[in-house]
Amino acid sequence: MAWRNPSETLITRMEQIECGLKSIVPTLNDRLERAEGCFVERVVGDWFSCKDRGDNKGKVVLGNDVRVYIEEFVSVLLYANRLRRSVLVDIISAASVYQAALFLEALSMFLIGFKDHDLVHAVEHSKSFSVDHAKDHKDFCRSRCH
Repeated sequence: MAWRNPSETLITRMEQIECGLKSIVPTLNDRLERAEGCFVERVVGDWFSCKDRGDNKGKVVLGNDVRVYIEEFVSVLLYANRLRRSVLVDIISAASVYQAALFLEALSMFLIGFKDHDLVHAVEHSKSFSVDHAKDHKDFCRSRCH
């Protein structure tokens, strides 16, 4: 019931969080795409210029390309992790104690669902899993969340 009739203040805050995510997530995605593109271009160019060498200079050059890509990749992951924490804190601070508890419980149930191999397989292959299996999950979630 706590999330079925949220206050206007809570709705407004959730919309603000959503808008922020809609602007930040594509930027992070673009950073990763650019890093991957630069990595592939540099590795391909360096690979052909170094492949016939008999020394280890080619490994050093390619190693530098990998290092630059990994640094950018780690930077994006660290930013995404900070963003995740920030979003969770924003949601929990905007909600009442009861709403926050229900939210965290639902989030944990969602994450636990990824341990269900049938569910993960169905999501990965975009196929619906058996109706009986879905009904079991729905009943379990309803008993836990409502």
